[in-house]
Amino acid sequence: MNPDFRTYPDQRIIGSRAFTSGVHETRGCFDPALFHAVLRGEIVAYVARDVFPAEACARVSDAFLATPGRYVYDVHPPIEAVGQPLFRAEPGWRDEYFDMAPIHRQQLAGVFARAGVPDAVEKIVSAVKAYFADLRVTARAIRHGARDGFYGIMRRWGAHSSGPAIPAAGLHEDRTQLRAHAGLETHRALHNVLASTCVYYGNGEHGGALRIFDLRPSVGDAALEELGSRGYGYPWSLAEGCRELVIQPRAGDVVTFFSDFLHSVDGISRGQRINSAFFASFDGLTRDTVFLWS
Repeated sequence: MNPDFRTYPDQRIIGSRAFTSGVHETRGCFDPALFHAVLRGEIVAYVARDVFPAEACARVSDAFLATPGRYVYDVHPPIEAVGQPLFRAEPGWRDEYFDMAPIHRQQLAGVFARAGVPDAVEKIVSAVKAYFADLRVTARAIRHGARDGFYGIMRRWGAHSSGPAIPAAGLHEDRTQLRAHAGLETHRALHNVLASTCVYYGNGEHGGALRIFDLRPSVGDAALEELGSRGYGYPWSLAEGCRELVIQPRAGDVVTFFSDFLHSVDGISRGQRINSAFFASFDGLTRDTVFLWS
C-alpha cells in the first residue's frame, strides 16, 4: 500500500484512474482493504459476493417489512426506510437527525433481533474499524457536538408495473448532498472521495442493477452545480455517451462504490430491493478519521 495513503491527488486524475480500474470482486468474504481502495479513489467499485447467507437475508427482509413506523421518501417510485437520512430539506433537519439517531440505531437493531441474525452492517463496520485501527485511523459515526450520528439506514424499493422503464433511483451523485450543508463534520470531507456501501438482503427477481457512469460533476462547474441543485435526479442526457459500469447485486452481496460518479438504479418488475447503506469519507483536515453516516 502507498505509505502516504492520507494524501489525495487531483480529483479528476483520481476519477479517471478509478473508472479505468473498474470493479473488483471477492466471494464469501468482505475485504476492508478493497473498501479502502475505493475510499482512496484507486478503484471505482468493490463487490463482495455471497457474504451473507440467502436464508438470513430473507429473514431480514421479512423483519424489515414487519417494522412499524418506516420513513417514506417523497420520490417516485416511493422508497421506505428504517431510519432517516442525514441530508433532508425540512426545517430543523439537523437537530432531528442527531436527536433521533439513538432511536434509529435501536430500530435497526430491532430488525436483526426479529430476524434472529447478527446485524450485517455492524459486522461490515466492525471489520472496517479494525482495519483502519491497524493504520492508526479512527472510523466512527459523524458527530455534532457530543451527539453521534446514525449509519446503516435500511431501505426498500418495491416492484413497479412499468418495471425497468421507471428507474428505482434516477441519475444522481452523492457529492451534491455533501456540499449543500456547511457546519457539519461531513463538510470537512468535501474534497475527498465519497464512498457508499450497500448490504443487499434482496434485489428483486428482475431489475435493480446499479449503473455507474464515467462522469463526476465538478465542484467548480457552475452549470453542473445548477443541475445538481435539483437534488435527486440529473437529466438523463447528461450521461449520454459516457462509459458505463453495471453491477447486478444479489441477496447476500456487499457493494462499495465511488459515489461521486453519476449513478442510477434500474427499476424492478418483480420482487423487491432491500438493502442497508452507509457513506464513508476521510476527514480532510486531520486525515486520521473516517466519517460514517447515512
